[in-house]
Formats: sequence, C-alpha cells, structure tokens
Amino acid sequence: MRKLIVMLFLAAFVLVAGNANAFQMSLGPGSLGTGDGVTDVFDQLEIYAQTSSTNNGNGTFSDIGDVVVTGFLPPPVVDDEGYGSYAWQIYGGWTNLGGTVTQGINEAGNPAMFFNYTTGTLNLYASAGVPYDFGSTVGSGDDTGFVGQPGDLIATLTLIGGTGDLDLVTLSGDILLDWQFTYMAPGFWLDQYGNDLSLLPYDIHLMVDTNTDDVVIDPQTGAIISSHNGSADIVVPEPASLALMASGLFGLFGFRRKRA
Repeated sequence: MRKLIVMLFLAAFVLVAGNANAFQMSLGPGSLGTGDGVTDVFDQLEIYAQTSSTNNGNGTFSDIGDVVVTGFLPPPVVDDEGYGSYAWQIYGGWTNLGGTVTQGINEAGNPAMFFNYTTGTLNLYASAGVPYDFGSTVGSGDDTGFVGQPGDLIATLTLIGGTGDLDLVTLSGDILLDWQFTYMAPGFWLDQYGNDLSLLPYDIHLMVDTNTDDVVIDPQTGAIISSHNGSADIVVPEPASLALMASGLFGLFGFRRKRA
C-alpha cells in the first residue's frame, strides 16, 4: 500500500508540474508611478537584454548580462503609471548564470551551439528615471551598464533550468529560461484582482522566452555578445491540481486507516 501511495504521489506531482497556470497581472509601483500607484492588468512583461557568453573550454559556459522591461503585453496598457518615462523603470542583471554547452547540427542542417542552463541568480530593481543606457551597438561594455544603480529591489529569482541555441550560420537563436521567485517585494507584484502575489503559498515562476540577435564574436576573447527581445510570463501551479493532489492523498491515507 505504501508503494502505491508513493507512486500516486509522484504521478500527481508530474500532473501539477505539467499544468502550470500563466495568469494576468498588474504592478504596484506606489510612489514611483504618476497615477494611483497601480498599473492596468496585462498578460506579459516585454523584455530586452544584452549578454556576453564565454565558453570556458571544458564543456561549460558562463554568462553576464543586463535586462530591462520595455513594456507590458498586450499593448496598449492605458495606465502604466508613466512607465518607461522618467517616472520609473524596471531593470536588473544576473550573476553566476551558466551551464553546459555542446556543438552539433540543428534542424536547419546548420552547425549550431546548444546551451543547457543550470545555475543563475537574477535581481530586479525598480527606480525613478531611466538608469540604463545600452547604447546603439552591442558591446562588452554594455554588461556593466546599470546593475547596482540605486533602486528598490523588487525581486530575486533563482534559475530552475533552461535551454538555448545559436545557429552559427545565421547567427540567430532562441532561449527559454525558467526562473523561480525567492523574493517578491510585498505589494509590488499583483494578480488581476489586486491580490499580493508575495503572499501566495505557491512557488511562483517567471518563464522567459527570447530570441537571440545582433550576435558579435569578440575576436580577442571569443565571447558571444548578443541582444535578446522577448517576453516573460508569471506562472504558478494550478491550485485545482494542488487541491486534487492533496485530497487524493488524504483519501488514500484514510482508506488505509479503515482497513488497518
């Protein structure tokens, strides 16, 4: 019976993990904004990043970079609290981002690099004004642009995993990253009903999907310098699946007690 319970628990866990719920959200920048302190509801964060990836030569790579939220999707968001102007901005950067890298042939038949992301920490900040300036071209200096500028820490995220690829012929690719919030500033991250996400009893993830463009290979270091446009969803496990798993397990334990 115990073995059956464990098997059903694992099956329920897979069910929950495979049924994530991406939902609408709003932000509460408070005094940083220009209106009532809360944005309209939207589906996704629109993001832009610039990175510099280094092949460590032992089958691993490391990456440094910066990211800025460029807007909210789908547009238009009427009340964005003056976002993107000198009212306020969300930006951040990551540390110890890396994993393993291999080379092979992609689906287009071109030589490519394949990245498996395994570690990383991302800090996001909100501050008044526009504290970043990537410049008009991609360069190694961009990766020291604004991380550490004065601002309010609104989130810390830990990388759960991710994949990426780079076509060495077209110099383009895609990256998918799964980040889990380990800190959310109270009152900043809200759902569509105005509930504070930092109070939810669930693991909350940020699912990032970007393309890779403007690739430059540094002739001296071999670093891959690139820009990334994409979007990010806030995702939680479906409460219904969690409730189903809990009720199912309690039922099993109750059934066992009756037979004992």
